[in-house]
Amino acid sequence: MVAVLCIAAILVVAVIYGSFDPARTPWFPKCLFLSLTGWKCAGCGSQRALYQLLHGHLRAAFEYNALLISSIPLILFVFTAEALRERCPVLYKISRNPAIPILVIVATIAWWILRNIYGW
Repeated sequence: MVAVLCIAAILVVAVIYGSFDPARTPWFPKCLFLSLTGWKCAGCGSQRALYQLLHGHLRAAFEYNALLISSIPLILFVFTAEALRERCPVLYKISRNPAIPILVIVATIAWWILRNIYGW
């Protein structure tokens, strides 16, 4: 039941993001961190990146938020391991490695800093 609700929610979000361009639609939320500091947070550009990705524009999506696009394989791996944990416990065990969240945190902080230094 939870899986069905998650899939339904993902489909609703995909339809919304695929139908409305966040760069041209005023009711999409703006980044509070960017508004207050003038610096981009690690998530800045994610809405526009998702829109571009849903329209098959991988390069444009990557230019808006490279971290989000680069994270997709890891996200798919973790969800697949969770879905197959009974059939493939080794894959599930690998996905629960304590190093993964640490690497995600380090990558997010590094992306946050580097994008503001280099203007990415």
